[in-house]
Amino acid sequence: MLSKKASCDSHGQDSSYFLGWQEYEKNPYDQVQNPNGIIQMGLAENQLSFDLIESWLASNPDALELKRNGESVFKELALFQDYNGFPAFKNEMVDFMASMRGNKVKFDPNKLVLTAGSTSANETLMFCLADRGDAFLLPIPYYPGFDRDLKWRTEAEIVPIKCTSANGYKITETALEEAYQQAQKFNLKVKGVLVTNPSNPLGTTMTRLELNHLIDFAIEKEIHIISDEIYSGTVFNSPSFVSIAEALTERNLEDAEVWNRCHIVYSLSKDLGLPGFRVGMIYSNNQAVVSAATKMSSFGLVSAQTQYTLSQMLKDKKFTANYMEENQKRLKRRKEMLVCGLKGAGIRCLESNAGLFCWVDMRHLLESNTFEAEKKLWKKVVCEFGLNISPGSSCHCSEPGWFRMCFANMSEETLMVAMQRIKALVESTIVPQQTGLSKSRSKNVAISMLGRFPSQNRNLSYIRLLLLSNAIFSRKTMLSFDLIEPWLESNPHALELKRNEESVFRELALFQDYTGFPAFKNALVEFLAEMRGNKVKFDPNKLVLTAGSTPANETLMFCLADPGEAFLIPTPYYPGFDRDLKWCTGVEIVPIHCTSANGFKITESALQEAYQRAQKLKLKVKGVLFTNPSNPLGTTMTRLELNHIIDFAIAKEVHIVSDEIYSGTTFNYPSFRVGMLYSNNLTVVSAATKMSSFGLISSQTQYMLCEMLKDKKFRTNYMEENQKRLKKRKEMLVCGLRGAGLRCLESNAGLFCWVDMRHLLRSNTFEAENELLRVIVLNPVGLRCALQTCLKQH
Repeated sequence: MLSKKASCDSHGQDSSYFLGWQEYEKNPYDQVQNPNGIIQMGLAENQLSFDLIESWLASNPDALELKRNGESVFKELALFQDYNGFPAFKNEMVDFMASMRGNKVKFDPNKLVLTAGSTSANETLMFCLADRGDAFLLPIPYYPGFDRDLKWRTEAEIVPIKCTSANGYKITETALEEAYQQAQKFNLKVKGVLVTNPSNPLGTTMTRLELNHLIDFAIEKEIHIISDEIYSGTVFNSPSFVSIAEALTERNLEDAEVWNRCHIVYSLSKDLGLPGFRVGMIYSNNQAVVSAATKMSSFGLVSAQTQYTLSQMLKDKKFTANYMEENQKRLKRRKEMLVCGLKGAGIRCLESNAGLFCWVDMRHLLESNTFEAEKKLWKKVVCEFGLNISPGSSCHCSEPGWFRMCFANMSEETLMVAMQRIKALVESTIVPQQTGLSKSRSKNVAISMLGRFPSQNRNLSYIRLLLLSNAIFSRKTMLSFDLIEPWLESNPHALELKRNEESVFRELALFQDYTGFPAFKNALVEFLAEMRGNKVKFDPNKLVLTAGSTPANETLMFCLADPGEAFLIPTPYYPGFDRDLKWCTGVEIVPIHCTSANGFKITESALQEAYQRAQKLKLKVKGVLFTNPSNPLGTTMTRLELNHIIDFAIAKEVHIVSDEIYSGTTFNYPSFRVGMLYSNNLTVVSAATKMSSFGLISSQTQYMLCEMLKDKKFRTNYMEENQKRLKKRKEMLVCGLRGAGLRCLESNAGLFCWVDMRHLLRSNTFEAENELLRVIVLNPVGLRCALQTCLKQH
């Protein structure tokens, strides 16, 4: 019943990298509350310089309070929906990127595409550059999340470039050529090379020689280069960081073809330590890539609230310069603490100069030179000694015994405890070997292997999916901002990110749980139930948050259908579905023909005819998707229609997706990128939660809206008043149209009317409809005058 992506383990999250996180989450270390818990050394997070950011925010309150010259810009931000992003933010971003590269290269804001984090940026580039079954070459070891980010939904392949400790894991011409030949043996078309510079997990910057090998190889093979430079601001020691853009410029290749095949990924998660704010970006000189990636960014946009806050921060050049300098000093000092502690335990590290981690050599602690021995040691480290570190095998390292250890996500005191545990580990492992006694065995503590999806419960085969994507923070309506703005003025803590007068900025900036804030989800399910008269209840554990309804719909398609399979959708439907449901997923849409003869109602015969049409086209039908209330009709579905769909789904054993984003036609924050999906199928919930990593909601936005939703009196009053205003505004439009001789379909919901202009057409054709549309759109004197012009012409 589900897609292969949702029903198998191709997501790549069943590696020891992610399993270590699961163990940590069961038993997290706390110096006071849980001193025997597991210390998280598997999370590359920068917590060393939050005091600098918090100090700046305290001195610049307008940035969080969404004010400009003391005046609120909340309304402007809440309605901003341009996929290109705020021009001011993009201008500051390119300046910031250039300054980190010593201003040796310049960046054009028109070539920058904003995404909800670097995860989304990397996946978007895969969709743009490779088709299913095409391959990218990646030097090993590489970040374990790439198996999910680059392969899972795109179905691109990764071919390793084998690098070894013999030369410090440098990329060589030979290694590149061998990887290319390996791909050809598997009949894989190589579309490019992807590197992280500085490297994750090595913590090293690429040399100019390596970059030139890469450029020469890309020129020779006519392929792309993706340079993931999200750690470029963490370089704390020589040699200095050299961007791929700088390497190309030094060789005067700006006019060469390779210039248009080079793409950079960047993020503010590592350099500024703001992973919870979900800010990533793609930079490309290829306008076709920029155009396609900008359209795809609709599946994971950056919250307008976050863009504004960070644009104000980056605009302060003195602050950013001081921050980067001080942050790099602190990273260097903390890395030296880790190296010194490990050296004291007899463990060495790869020489590194960047990043938030060290690549640690523990080969001498293995029972044998095998990955089985590495896994056994890793389990011992996690379960007996309470340290979540990442084994080299999870990074596809070719040599067993290397581990990644992170050092910037904890206090100095916690790091010292970790070093004590490392020393105890070494003593428990080395001493028995030296004395000839039996080695210390791992305790009988099972490592959870539940990263795989459970087999589908057949009892759920007839349970359908209820899509509540963006059900609350929906389409643009400016009728009730005067109700929201006074609430924000009376509750400034929501924008200032405070709880009981104490700042929660740090907590929010670091929040990375894909499942979302529990308090926000609890408030949401209460509100969803309230909008339905509390006739149904919702479980927050079955709710998946997404960055708007667009990624919610796309995520469901990825979960429910494989490429070439189909969903039935009643016509007329929202034009964006041709993008949202089909573009990246490869799913087909088969129309259910509904007509004005019965008010565009869905009938049993229309459902059956659509199904038969799909069969003629040899398309496997996986479900029916509809909007309720309808976009574009503005009507709610009758019980009879809903029963027709339920009976059809039972008979055909297919899914139902009900897009209910207009169910309350309520709070209006389209640019804050808040969507959701709700399902009783826990396999779908699990898969969709993993996929939400490609488009998470900014934690800043989750907190603000959580505080608002918790005020039940406000939300009840808002809903009642907003619906009154919508009704009045709709009646004004209908009255005006009637005065122009036009009638509308009878409607009771939404932010639009379905207007009958058939009598204005020259002929009963879509060509005539397009001709009429051009007259209406291009007439500069307004809709009413345009309609009068049409009446005269006809």
